Amino acid sequence: MVKDAKKVGCFVINGLDMFVRQAAYQYKLFTGLEPPVALMRQTVKYETSPVRF
Repeated sequence: MVKDAKKVGCFVINGLDMFVRQAAYQYKLFTGLEPPVALMRQTVKYETSPVRF
């Protein structure tokens, strides 16, 4: 479905992006501070990388 959406020009995000954005929103909601989104995304990618295991 994502491939089809991309083919017709839709903006799509994957599960990792949804996870990071939800976490970033919660971070800001609870702390009142701007979340380090790039660092959060980098950390999630590293921690879930198959190369790491």
